[in-house]
Amino acid sequence: MTLTKTQSTISPIAHNKKRMGAKCRNEYQRKMQRIYRRAEAEERRRLRMSVVMLESCLSMQKNLQMVSWKDTAQALAEDLESAVETNHQLRAQIQEQYELNQFMYTYLSTMTDKVSQLEPWQYQSLPCSNAARKITLQWITQQMYENTNVMIQMYPFPTLQNYANVAVIDNTLVLRYQRILPLPVDVVTQAYTANSLSFPHHGEEDLDAKLLDPSLVYRRRDIGNVNTGPIPQNFVQRQFVNADSSIVVSRNVLNDDKHPMGSLTRDVAGWAIARAHGYNTTIVQEIWTMSTLLSHMNVANSDVQAAFYGFKCADSKFVDIYKAMYNEGEAFLNARSVFLDSIHPL
Repeated sequence: MTLTKTQSTISPIAHNKKRMGAKCRNEYQRKMQRIYRRAEAEERRRLRMSVVMLESCLSMQKNLQMVSWKDTAQALAEDLESAVETNHQLRAQIQEQYELNQFMYTYLSTMTDKVSQLEPWQYQSLPCSNAARKITLQWITQQMYENTNVMIQMYPFPTLQNYANVAVIDNTLVLRYQRILPLPVDVVTQAYTANSLSFPHHGEEDLDAKLLDPSLVYRRRDIGNVNTGPIPQNFVQRQFVNADSSIVVSRNVLNDDKHPMGSLTRDVAGWAIARAHGYNTTIVQEIWTMSTLLSHMNVANSDVQAAFYGFKCADSKFVDIYKAMYNEGEAFLNARSVFLDSIHPL
């Protein structure tokens, strides 16, 4: 019996196609699952963001509900009060500027007649306006500072050595004092600051202290005696400091609407200059001019002058007044010498 080999009824090609179809289907399903998972993750992320936003809105709504109408009204009232206060401050500034402008207009209108008699910085009148007072005092002292060299040329020092001179010229006492100090200029500068600006001397009082800068003081002293009674005098002092020098200017104010004086005044001005003069050496130069006693801006009569200088006889001659002024000048320069002797190295 002969065995014959029968041919398979399954085609290899068809079998391979079936296997490829199953593989593609599985790959497609995995791809779709990945797409679905990504979409699901994105949806969860969006939902979480929505939850956060909704919770934030809910919290904000709760906070808004906590602010009562009473608190809201109080806040609005405080805002209104602040606006009203600012308005008052601005109106006060406008008023100060108006008063300052009025003062400057009045001053410039009357200055022409006065300049013919007095130097520009020698005529001054302080109004009541705080803004005008501050500017006027600064202007007076600035003018004096700018004219320092002019005063030195008018009343020169004939030598670079120690020098003191007292002279009476046209009813004015002119004092010149010069010293060479073996001290650095900054030490001398600090001594002048302490002596002129730090605290009022005995019998002096500060005026407008809150209005002025630390380098400028406005004070009052009484120069009267038992014969004349009180003679209040207002004066301003200011210090200008540079790298190698300092200058203290002093000036009596002859008329003040806010702090008025009596009919008797005295025109006093001073320049105290300290300059570096070699290594650890300072040259000090002081120039002072002091008028006789004035009554309503004119020279007081002999009776008043005699009482001021302590003469017993009211009919003293003016030659005695000049002698008294000379003695006064010497005493003043002695006091300046004592001050400079008191300066010691730091």
